[in-house]
Amino acid sequence: MTRYICIHGHFYQPPRENPCLEEIELQESAYTYHDWNERITSECYAPNAASRILDEENRITDIINNYAKISFDFGPTLLSWMERQRPNVYQAILEADRLSMEEGMWLPEAAVDIETLEVLVNLGIKFTVIAQRQAKRTSKTGEPSKWQDVSGEKIDPTMAYRCMLPSGRNINIFFSDGPISKEISFGGLLDNGESFYKKLVSAFNDRRNWDQLVNIITDGETFGHHHRFGDMGLAYCLHLIETNKFAKLTNYAEYLEDHPPTQVVEVYENSSWSCIHGIERWKDDCGCNSGGHPTWTQAWRKPLRNALDMLRDKLSYLYSNESSRYFKDPWNARNGYINIILDRSGKNVEAFLEEH
Repeated sequence: MTRYICIHGHFYQPPRENPCLEEIELQESAYTYHDWNERITSECYAPNAASRILDEENRITDIINNYAKISFDFGPTLLSWMERQRPNVYQAILEADRLSMEEGMWLPEAAVDIETLEVLVNLGIKFTVIAQRQAKRTSKTGEPSKWQDVSGEKIDPTMAYRCMLPSGRNINIFFSDGPISKEISFGGLLDNGESFYKKLVSAFNDRRNWDQLVNIITDGETFGHHHRFGDMGLAYCLHLIETNKFAKLTNYAEYLEDHPPTQVVEVYENSSWSCIHGIERWKDDCGCNSGGHPTWTQAWRKPLRNALDMLRDKLSYLYSNESSRYFKDPWNARNGYINIILDRSGKNVEAFLEEH
């Protein structure tokens, strides 16, 4: 039996640019940095590209690119900022892991439904990763009548699963180890790389008769921003995995290539990794809170969401009617405008106008 470990970091920052200037203005809350992108890059994104491993006397014995040894995704708004402002870090990230970028897809907040999975398959995406409690039931391949309830966190996260879709196609799904992922994010596991390593090793079980994959997912900012010097805890853990050879570092694409699923799974639609109520945090007073502000409420969510939906519907009508005077197909032009957002060169703008 071969043991595998996959650590996935979800790196993301919202767009902070002033839309008129297309630059981030001074953010006093990020002091002593100009803005939060700069601060988090200094605390997390850059250190993970060159993380230090220390000996017992705190002398540097090695410097490694953590990105090259983990699975990760970067939100496009963060990556486009980094390309302009920190090109050296940007290049280190691009060079680290191209395979996972081409084959898999991180769903924002790991929010999932069947329609979204169908879209992923249409785009050639082979797999995604979500939380254990988003699994509903499983069965062995070829035994559709023998379903087993896996609600909560009862699904075994040490293998890949196949989700059959109404179209007749399928997509592969990985489920992260929930308890370990939570301990990394909200506990002190990153304070000591050796403790981190031992926790991952403890998740293997010799009673399983397959090549196990112990995998965790967490916000990438955990490794240095949420937990100071968390990049070093990660680096030392990775170092121990490679040195001790108890398990092999991998990513989801590599594991999937050699270990096609033997189990099928059904997922809870409209579920996410960050809210036990599904996707209610985006539209209603779900009640989730940290406990730090007991007088706060979320009653503002529903009217705000209703207002935004109403605005969307009215603007869609106006856009369709007015833009038809200028574009051959208003909605194709709308979709094609992503090419301008990604590249505002004069040549690209001319090509857009010529096409639409």
